[in-house]
Amino acid sequence: MTESPSPEQHTEHRAPLLELRGIHKSYGGARALRGASLVLEHPGVIHTLIGQNGCGKSSMLGILSGQVQPDEGEILLDGRPLRFRDAADAVRQGIAMVSQETAVAEHLSVAENILLGRLARSRGVVNWRESRRRATDIMSTVGIAYDPDRIVGTLRPDQKQMIEIARAISLDSRILILDEPTSSLTEHEVTELFTALRVLVERGVSILFVSHRLPEVFEISSSVTVMRNGLTVAGGPTAGFTPDSLVSAMVGTEFGRSGSDVHRVRYPDVDAGAAVRMSGVESGEAVCGVDLDLFPGRIIGVAGLEGSGRSELLELIFGRREVTAGTLTIHGAESTKRSPRSAIASGIGYVPPDRKLQGLVLSMSITQNAAMVTTHTAARWKVVRSRSESGLLARAVAAFALRFASPRMSVRSLSGGNQQKVLFAKWLASKPRVLLLDEPTRGVDVAAKAELHNALRRAADEGLALLVTSSDVPELIELCDDIVVMYRGAIVRRFSSHEMTEAAIATAAAGGLL
Repeated sequence: MTESPSPEQHTEHRAPLLELRGIHKSYGGARALRGASLVLEHPGVIHTLIGQNGCGKSSMLGILSGQVQPDEGEILLDGRPLRFRDAADAVRQGIAMVSQETAVAEHLSVAENILLGRLARSRGVVNWRESRRRATDIMSTVGIAYDPDRIVGTLRPDQKQMIEIARAISLDSRILILDEPTSSLTEHEVTELFTALRVLVERGVSILFVSHRLPEVFEISSSVTVMRNGLTVAGGPTAGFTPDSLVSAMVGTEFGRSGSDVHRVRYPDVDAGAAVRMSGVESGEAVCGVDLDLFPGRIIGVAGLEGSGRSELLELIFGRREVTAGTLTIHGAESTKRSPRSAIASGIGYVPPDRKLQGLVLSMSITQNAAMVTTHTAARWKVVRSRSESGLLARAVAAFALRFASPRMSVRSLSGGNQQKVLFAKWLASKPRVLLLDEPTRGVDVAAKAELHNALRRAADEGLALLVTSSDVPELIELCDDIVVMYRGAIVRRFSSHEMTEAAIATAAAGGLL
């Protein structure tokens, strides 16, 4: 009779919970994955997958979640080889994914979203009392307690995300994939999300976490996999890495800004006059009594929590919001009848926070998007010369290290970082005198973020006035010459370069209550 292995021997030889080996994937002639691998050693871990936009992360997630079929390679769950026919097949095997863009039914209730297609029934009729009870029990497993009858469309972005996570957990998921879950969340909301994730880990759920924010990687994950150019290039315990070593692995070289790109403070040319001057400007309750000057050659940051008025301030300057009180002066002339068209005509550009819905036309080509602002006054029947578009694109490639296979490709086919570069190029091509940027590097990897920052610094050096909002305070500190902090629609604090600290800015953004 064969002797049974001891518990120690059994643990020692246990197969990893999840393993992807030698994964290849091509789309036409483009190779997205070239033998990539990933391992989740055991249940109850948070493992980060990190890499530049376009490195193959999305293809890996698509294959693992059953949405994409690999050309070659193996997926092993508890040592058993699997091949998912579709996403539903992956869910049946205990693997669920929550994408960066939330996929909730806005008009349905919390309970209906969590139990989508699985509401409790009695004699063929929905049992609403039991459905509410089940939804409440499921929410308790991730540490939330929303009203099960509340319409999901009324929830905050982080709350909608938690509804998606609760739905995934209700499907008995053993592995939860979270793709950029914090990209649109405030610092407080990120804290709440991480608390919920730790609860799930204690219950034995393993989480594959994708983020471009390095502090989050070190805060939440116990292990990490780094991808570059479709390959897995590094991995292991998170404690074995530093921020610099992670970035070096991602970009394939020692990473750092060149001496010419090191941040230096720019001082306003008062004699040149303010490009934009706001005096007691208000817009309903969203913007309250703002005094702010934007000077050529200066980068001003706007910090504040979600709903503080920072985004609304940019919308007001761009003509998307009405000025209800105060004076707004642009290039020395008071601005009264305002619209985005008149703002563009006066030399103001605006990079919105959502590139896919507000900034780009995804079905159009790269060249068409890059030329969109410079040709917006052309007659609708007039065909824009391709030579003009090509010239604009050539300048964009030089300025932003834009990467693509063909200029005729649709913008939809680009990575997130390259899409954002096209959005920047679209506005800079129009040679604005003022550029407003709302969350300009959201969902962009570390290397692409550095390239975009350097392009903005060069633009400021050439005389552009920039106003930048970001929920990433370290980004503002690195990029900006001054930072103003908004709270409940008003500017409550101003920081010059030598005064900027994360703690001080966070305190002001919270109304001085921290």
